[in-house]
Amino acid sequence: MDRLIAVVGSHRGHELAGVVEAAKISLSESGTTSLDLDFVEKGWVLNLTSLDLKEAAKAEIDKIVDVAKKTVTHAGGIDTSDIHTVFMTGGSTGLPGFYEAMQRAFPEAVLVRGDKFSSVAKGLGISAMHGHGEAPA
Repeated sequence: MDRLIAVVGSHRGHELAGVVEAAKISLSESGTTSLDLDFVEKGWVLNLTSLDLKEAAKAEIDKIVDVAKKTVTHAGGIDTSDIHTVFMTGGSTGLPGFYEAMQRAFPEAVLVRGDKFSSVAKGLGISAMHGHGEAPA
């Protein structure tokens, strides 16, 4: 906690977030990375594997998958076995274990991967062009 307070107090929170995001991307793509936190504490470097990330993200991935299943079954009234395609987009879909968890949740579906880094922004842009999400007057 003292380290976090020092980072925030020295206005380096965005730097920490950037280092963590870069490590997450590196782990999702290559399986290993070094997280250099020398700016937090002299000589502090963490060597991480995709298994470390998978274990750290498991609870959050489970929540995302649970919401997807509930949305389909409860809100949509559709059985998961009737879903034939799941389009996955956004950075979180690249997390180790995400693909497998979605495949277990939707066993009959083909999982289609979108551009995980720009497709969300593209979708927001398309929505904005069509006037969706306008603030009330």
